[in-house]
Amino acid sequence: MCIRDSQRRVHGYIAEAGRNVGETFMYDFSISLTHFYEIVDIMRKKLEGKAVTLGFGHIGDGNLHLQASCIKPEYKNEVESILEPFVYDWVKEKGGSISAEHGVGLAKLQILPQTKESKALDYMKQLKQIFDPNEILNPYKVLL
Repeated sequence: MCIRDSQRRVHGYIAEAGRNVGETFMYDFSISLTHFYEIVDIMRKKLEGKAVTLGFGHIGDGNLHLQASCIKPEYKNEVESILEPFVYDWVKEKGGSISAEHGVGLAKLQILPQTKESKALDYMKQLKQIFDPNEILNPYKVLL
């Protein structure tokens, strides 16, 4: 088995372990190494007693996976309200991006205009048009 396959398996095991704890919120963002693990410590304090919080990722490219798993089902709404929009605001404040290796997708579509300048969104749309003029790659998703 190659190293990349092993890494994918470990990533899957971590996500699965969180889901075994309870309702799980997962974030995938990029952040400078200066701030790489800060958000995990911040969220552990904010969610103490309500969720198990952990972070893992790729230090080489600043890609962090933040995961918060509710200890009890009744904490779901409270945990979500603590996480959002705080996580997105914090990432933007630190100069990071709310989306890293897994892309924006539909879940983050509403957050995108709050975390990216309009000029950056315009560039994204232009690139989408250049590389996918027929809209066959991930149709009806983002940047239409």
